[in-house]
Amino acid sequence: MGCCTALEAALQAPERVAGLVLVLPPTAWRTRKKQALSYRRQAWVSGAFGATPYRLLQFLPREAQLEDARRRLSLVTARELALANPLHVQAALRGAQHSDLPPTGTLRQLAMPTIIFSWEGDGIHPVSTAKILADTLPNVQSLVISRAGEVSDWTDKLCGFLDDLQLGCRSRPAA
Repeated sequence: MGCCTALEAALQAPERVAGLVLVLPPTAWRTRKKQALSYRRQAWVSGAFGATPYRLLQFLPREAQLEDARRRLSLVTARELALANPLHVQAALRGAQHSDLPPTGTLRQLAMPTIIFSWEGDGIHPVSTAKILADTLPNVQSLVISRAGEVSDWTDKLCGFLDDLQLGCRSRPAA
């Protein structure tokens, strides 16, 4: 939801945005309908069973839980959902069901420098959306497409982008 929030904020107050960092853009436009159906089903499950489905994920074999960064992120998300109020989870899923990224024509207005991070093989955050954003936004400095196991490279690329914007990067070790 961060990618959409960042784009909406930049559209509403572009003068307050030095640059955009878009991480794992979600399904959007043509691909959103199928994902919206999934969110609707998940909202129903959350309403019917509460946090129980998310709590059951802790019983997966440990090796299945740690296979790659994408699975680790999914499991961290599921653990957080298991602790959340099921009514809030249901509301968030219903909101996601009805949301989409802003239209591409509108996004062409955003002239600030942008970096986009995407990873292969994620149906909820497809590379196709990242590529459309890279083709649409007028000042994309970098489109980084990685395998899920290569996300450790993202920190250096992000720090370089922030350094180019003269915003600095606190996580980069001093030389």
